[in-house]
Amino acid sequence: MSSAAHILDLLRHGDRERFVAALFAPPDRRDDLIALYALNVELARIREQAREPIAGLIRLQWWRDSVLGGQGGDGHPLVGPLRALIARHRLDPERIDRLLILRERDFADEPPPDLAAAEELATAGPVALADLALTLLAADDEANRAAAAGVARAWGLLGHLRALAHHRALGRRTVPESAEEGLSAQARALADRAAAALAAARAQRGTTPAALPLLLPALQADAHLRALRRAGWNPLDPALARPRPRPLALTWAAWRRRI
Repeated sequence: MSSAAHILDLLRHGDRERFVAALFAPPDRRDDLIALYALNVELARIREQAREPIAGLIRLQWWRDSVLGGQGGDGHPLVGPLRALIARHRLDPERIDRLLILRERDFADEPPPDLAAAEELATAGPVALADLALTLLAADDEANRAAAAGVARAWGLLGHLRALAHHRALGRRTVPESAEEGLSAQARALADRAAAALAAARAQRGTTPAALPLLLPALQADAHLRALRRAGWNPLDPALARPRPRPLALTWAAWRRRI
C-alpha cells in the first residue's frame, strides 16, 4: 500500500466524519488536510494503546522527534508527508507541538474540577487542529477563524460526551465527579454549550468558501446533538458512539455554501 493510500485509509477508518468533510477541500490542498487529520487519529490512539502513562508520553515524544526534529520515523508513512506540509506551508513547529502537548492531558489522573474545565479539556485540541487546518486551506482570516473555532468547540464537546464510556473503560475521568448534578445534567449542560457554539459559528459573517471543510462538520454535530437528545441526555447510550458523516447533507450545504 502506498503512503498516500495508507493515510487515506487511516483517516477513513479512524475518523469517518472528518474524512468526509476533508473531501470538500480543494484538490491541491486535500492531501495535506487529510495528513493533518490522520496525525490527529494517531495521537488520539496513543492513550488506548499505551498501558502506562510513561509509554504514552514516550510515543508522543517520538512524534515530536520524528516530525518536528527530523530524527528517525522514516518508516512511518505519515512522517514524510507531515514534514513536507510543514515546509510547504511554512508552519511554525510550535503549532504542531501544541497538538502533542494537549494530548499529554490524556494521561492525567485527576478529573476536571468543574464543567468549565471539562469544556476546556474537550475543546482545546479541536480548536488548535482547526486553526492549523485553516492555514493549510489558506483560509485563516478573522471571520473564518471565528466560525471554525465555534464549530470545533461544538465538535469537541460532543465528541467528549460520545467518548465518555470509552474513556471510562480506559480509566480516564473526563467529567467532574464531585458535581451535585447527575451525569445526564452535566451532559445536557455541555451539549447546550455545543449548541451555543454552533449558533455563534452560523451567525458569523464574512466567511469564505475556502473554509467550508472546517464549517461543514456543523451538520454532523447537529446529528449528534439530536442523538443525545433522543438518548435522554445519557452520554453512556451506546447509540451515541456511531459516526454520522452525513455526506449528502454536506454536499447540499457545500453547494449552497451555507451551514
